[in-house]
Amino acid sequence: MPEPGNVNALFTVKLVLTFGVAATIAVIAATAGYIYVDDPYKNAMLFFVASIAAAGQLGASLYTARILQFTVDTQAKSATDLAEKEAKIEKQLLEDAAARYGARWVDPAMYHMRKECIGIIDKRNTPDQVKKILQENENQATNIRNALNFLEDMALSVNRGRCDEGIARDLFCGIVLNIWHATGPWVVAERVRLGRTQAYVQLENLFNRWR
Repeated sequence: MPEPGNVNALFTVKLVLTFGVAATIAVIAATAGYIYVDDPYKNAMLFFVASIAAAGQLGASLYTARILQFTVDTQAKSATDLAEKEAKIEKQLLEDAAARYGARWVDPAMYHMRKECIGIIDKRNTPDQVKKILQENENQATNIRNALNFLEDMALSVNRGRCDEGIARDLFCGIVLNIWHATGPWVVAERVRLGRTQAYVQLENLFNRWR
């Protein structure tokens, strides 16, 4: 089905063409009449021709206005369609970015890291014990650091609008809340020990927003 704007434009063109043909025929007839009519009627004939010319100018003005309006409407619709298309693409990119974090988290290569996280999360209600375990067992601490690094990267993307927060929250809310609840005191001690006051700040901010 033709769009309303196209239908209106076609109607306008047909109207103007019809009016143009009729005006041409009228001018030819008036010219012929002017030649053959008696002098007393020539002034009336001139007035008639002038009226036709004025009507033609009015029709041309109407046509120009309609074409300009059609052009403006078409450009506005094109801009709106483009903005909607770009918004859909942007939304899809953000959703895909969040989904990739989910895919990376369940990758077999991250098995040991996830296993250590589960063990630490099971002790989340005794964070001081978790702190002691990680301070005394470097292998466990390395795996937990790797997990926190991954979650910090994900949190940075969420906090800066680089991935869809709704999907990221569905995938990682439980992990973020539980792992930070378990490791928070240890992270604070690591910041002091390493002199890295901004370590895992993005993850901490995300924890505070999601809890």
